[in-house]
Order: sequence, then structure tokens, then C-alpha cells
Amino acid sequence: MDNDLRVRPKPKFGISDDAEDEMLQYQELFQRSNLQPSAQVVREPNIKRQQSNENEDRKKKHSNIDLTQTTVMQPHIIERDVSTTPIQVPKLVSDSFPRATHRGGEDDLDKITLPNVKKASLFAKQMYRDGKLKACKELEQTKRPPMNQEISCSRLLTGIGLGEVTGERELQRIHDENIDRLKSMDEKEILDEKEKLLNSLDPKLITFIRKRNKKGEDIIRTVDKGNVEKMDVENETVSTQLPIDIDSRWIHMDSIEYEKLEWIKDLPKPSVQRTADDSHPEGVPARFDFKGNLMSRTVDVPVTAALHHHGEEPEAAGYTLEELFHLSRSTVLQQRVIALQTLSHIIRQAHAGIYDIELQLPLIPKLIEAGILFLIRWAMDEQIEVIYMIAIECLANLIAPKKDEEILSKTMHWPCGYYEPVLTPAEIELGDKKSESDLTDIEILEQDLVKCLFRMNLFKRIVYLLDRMKLLSPLTILNPVKNSFHILIRMARHSMTSANQIFEERELMDFIIREFIPEIIIPKEEGHIYEHLLPEALKFCRILASHGSTLAYNLINRYELHQRLTNHLVAAVNLSLSLQDNTTLSELLSLWRVFVLHGHMANEFGSLIPTIILPLCRMCIQQMPHMIISKILIQLITLFDALIVYVTKFILKHQKSSENSTNVINWSHIHGLFDLILTIAKQTLIETDEKVNSY
Repeated sequence: MDNDLRVRPKPKFGISDDAEDEMLQYQELFQRSNLQPSAQVVREPNIKRQQSNENEDRKKKHSNIDLTQTTVMQPHIIERDVSTTPIQVPKLVSDSFPRATHRGGEDDLDKITLPNVKKASLFAKQMYRDGKLKACKELEQTKRPPMNQEISCSRLLTGIGLGEVTGERELQRIHDENIDRLKSMDEKEILDEKEKLLNSLDPKLITFIRKRNKKGEDIIRTVDKGNVEKMDVENETVSTQLPIDIDSRWIHMDSIEYEKLEWIKDLPKPSVQRTADDSHPEGVPARFDFKGNLMSRTVDVPVTAALHHHGEEPEAAGYTLEELFHLSRSTVLQQRVIALQTLSHIIRQAHAGIYDIELQLPLIPKLIEAGILFLIRWAMDEQIEVIYMIAIECLANLIAPKKDEEILSKTMHWPCGYYEPVLTPAEIELGDKKSESDLTDIEILEQDLVKCLFRMNLFKRIVYLLDRMKLLSPLTILNPVKNSFHILIRMARHSMTSANQIFEERELMDFIIREFIPEIIIPKEEGHIYEHLLPEALKFCRILASHGSTLAYNLINRYELHQRLTNHLVAAVNLSLSLQDNTTLSELLSLWRVFVLHGHMANEFGSLIPTIILPLCRMCIQQMPHMIISKILIQLITLFDALIVYVTKFILKHQKSSENSTNVINWSHIHGLFDLILTIAKQTLIETDEKVNSY
């Protein structure tokens, strides 16, 4: 039978009566066998439930009262007998319910003021009028000072050193003792003691105490009726001076602040021109307009010019340097832009010498001393385009005046014009420090501006900004990129050490050569704006190469400049023949001259003389009266002069040597040069003679 139970029912397709009977038979056999099931469900004990059951059992054990036996259930509910209770009839009244309270006229209540309450309700005013507001009376009595406090406490003793609570307690105790002592004295004794004190104390101390008491009395505001009326009269006189009539019904105008309303009054007329006096021994501060022009204090400038937005001397138009420095760190973008632009214009005009007569002290040293370099460097770290573009312009105007660069460019064609003038200041004074690295930025700034810029990681920031400005509009980035080159050129002119440091900035040099001096020439209509700034990049390379033959050699070999310059020279000559571009050709010839004088790229240039250079010379001679053509001829003559110097040095060097020298340059390359120079000299003399006769 057990074996029959262990056999599982055979599966059958579909449902039939036989299958149901078979299942019932298996169920009956299982119940008779009393077998254990093959799987059992075991429940884990619940700790919370077990604890709750234990608590219930404990309560049942300690309970000695059987609630089932003590509970009495009333089978019937009996009502209370109210037949003998008297019934009261409601009283008839003529008024409504609840009774309405009449407050009286609102005009009468508006005139009532509660003591020590700024703004009271109409209900409180009525209660105060009827004498039912006890809290206000008690408050008035508590605020009324006792007799010993009618005399104010000492204004010289503060008790700060004893702490806030202890100091006030000690001051009050001393004050009470003084009051008690004065009460015990008559008027004659008080005057005698006063005379003794005045004779024993220093007169300066007495004057100080009297001024202190007078100042304290001016601060006190009384609440007497007469004083309130007096203040109202004064307010009315002040309000009549304001340009608008003030209505107390306006929102938030219940307490009128007359000092703030004075800002909307008309400005006073400009005062007389002030000079140096005791209050201003160094003179009055200069004020400038937005273009950097010096403003006069006697000129009446309209308010619409926006030159009066400053606190001190509101009638004077213009802004001082201190106010411009403050605006340059403002949180408002427009204020920062205007302040930096104005400072840039002021620096440019200061370098031009416009302020030399009007100002008593030189302006540029004062600006550097005030920290304008750090201000400009912080502005260059901004992520807003207009801010860092103006900061670049301001820095270029500060360290690289345009007039100085123009003069140095005109001396390039001189016999020794390729030598760079040393713009390094005197040696830095170390003082107690061991080396320059121990000096702070401010100490270096006071002695050398360019060295301070090297410390500020300026090159990495310039590379980042140049790379970022590639995505902007060409018209907006043209001047900032040129100003960036002016900064780099001025720093390269500083010294040979500075030029080497700039050349070692690999990221900066790679970016300039790749973006501004490309190998493939692209027409202006198709190329990027950076490729049109080739003259600035060539001038920068010329300044670097002028600091020595080694630096020029490294510059040529690292970036293969001979191939790049050859391609650009051919393209520039073609443009010059059509009178389209001459600036690029002039810079190319100047750079090539520096390389030749240092003994580099002479052979490459010599190979271009028969096919490129001589035809260019003949074209320039034909168009001699043109000023730009004359400059190109000057550059060509100086370049030929450099070639002659190079060939002479080469011959002298290899004259006593047995080595076979293979030099491409020979005298045949400059055949006819004398005739060209003679023609140019004759034409120049003729033009000069005509100009002299015209005068």
C-alpha cells in the first residue's frame, strides 16, 4: 500500500471522471496510512510577538480582579424626572444680540497717540480714550524714570573692561552713589566742589569733556510735545526744498528719510577751481572722462554725460583714479568694462605726454605703485570676452607704448639697426634676501615691471586666450590679438634672458608658428584672421632672432623657417607687384636681413635674387614716388648690404683654409646692384630738391 502511495499519478491528457476518481482514491489511502509529509513548513519565532505575549501573560497573572464578575449591566434605562423644575421665560430686549459697540468718530481717534506705541489700532485708541487700557497706563508708569535717573549717567565711563552685565551694574551703582551724594549737598557746596575740580584738572581735559557732553546731547532725541512740533516744522522746511511733494499715503513713506531724498535734488553749481591748501597739500585729485581727458572743476557738464556717479564732490564731473579702481572690481559688468576702458585711455594719453603740464606728479609710476598691474592680471583671468580683451589692451598700453615701437621700427634700416636696445632697468636690489626668488611680487614690481609679468605666468594665459579667440568674430579679435603681440614683443626686447625664456615656452611658440606663419599660403578670402596677422608674427620672430646667432639658429631649425619664409616671400612679392600688400614684404625682408647678418639662410636668399628680388627692385624703381615703395627699396638695399657683409666674412674665413668651401653666394648674384643704388639716389635727390623749392 505504501508503494502505491509513493507512486505519483500518471499524467493524462484532458479532464475525465476516471481521473477525478483516481485522485479521490489516493487522498483516502493517504489519510489511512498516517505517513509523514515529505516537506514541512517551519516558522521562525517572532521576537516582538513573543515579547508582547509574555507581557500580556504577566499582566494577567498580576491582575486579581475579574472584570466579568464586577461589571454590572443595567437592563433598563430610566429618564430623570424634570416635571418639578421651573421653566424661565427669556427676557425681551430692544437691542440686537450681541450688542454692538460704537467707537465714535474716526477723526477723533486719529488724533489720539498712545505712549510708547509707534502704531496703534483704532480699538486700542478707543480703549485708551475710555480709560480701559490698563496695560498702557502701567507701561507708561514703568517707563517713567525715577528721580535718581533724571541726571544722565557718565559718558566717559563705559565699563567695557568689566563685561557687558557687570559693567552696566557697576556704572549704575556709581551713578546712584553720585546722586545720593549730590542730594545730601546744598547748592553752595556743589558750586565749591565744581570750582575745585576745574582748578585741579588740565584745561585740555576739561575742553574734551565738554565737547563729549555736547556731542552726546546732540544725539539725544526727546519726545516732548514742543520738540515734536519743532521737528515737524523742520521736516516741513526740508520737504519744501525737495523737488517733489511727499505724501504720507504713499507706500512705505510713513517715515520719510530726507537724507536719501536729497539724492534726487539738482546738483549744485561747480565750485571755483581748487588749489593746494592745508587740507590738500598735494593738490586736489584729478578727474577724467571716459576718453581719458582731464576734466576741469569749473566746467558745467550736463548730468546726462554720466560723469557724476560718485559720492565725493557730486558737483564735479569726472572720476578719480581711486573711483575707477573701485569700479573695476564691481560686480556689475558694465561698470568693470567702463572702468578698464577709461584706465586704458588714461595710460595711453599719459605715455603721449598730455598730462605732463596739468599734473604735478608723473601718472604712470603712481598707477604702478597703486597696483594697476595686478588689477589688469585679475581682469585677464575673467571668462567674459569683453573683460579680458580690454585687459589685454590696457596691459599693451602700459608696457608697450605705440610711439616707442614706431621709433624703433624706423631705426631698423640703419647700419646697426638690427641690434636690439637693452631695455632692462638697473639691477634689482636684493636687500636682505639671498636671490630674486625670495623677493615678493610687489618688491620685484617696484624695480622691474617685465620680470614681474614673467612671474605671473602670463604666457600660458595668452596662449589660452589666443586659442579661445579663434572661435569669435574676426572683427572683434583683430585688435586684441595685435595687442597680445605688442606685449610679447616688448617683453622680448627686455633682455636676452627674457628672449630665451620666451623661446623656451614651447606651447606659445608652437601656437604662433602654426597659426600665424603656416606652411601653405591661403588667400585672404578663405583663410582665418590669424593668417592675415603675418606681419606681427614676423616682427615677433625678428625681435627674438636679434638677440643672438644661437637663438636665430634654434628658431630656424626647430620650425624650418627657411621653407616657410620662402613661400611667404614669393606670395608677398606677387601681392606687392599688384600694390595690394607691402607690410608683409617689408617684415619678411627685415627678418631675412637679421638671419643673414647672423650667418644663416644666406644661400636660400641668394637663390631667389635672379628670379624674385631683382624684378622686384626694377618694379620699385619705376614706382619711386610712392612712399611704401620707397620703404621696400630701403629694406632691399639694407638686405643687399647684409649679403655683402656675409660674403666678405665668408671669404675672409676660408681664405687661409685648405677646405673647399661650397658657397652659393658670389659676386655675380649682386651684379647691377650699383646701378640700382645710383638710380635710387638720383631719384631721391630730385624729389628732395622739388620739395625744397616748393617751400
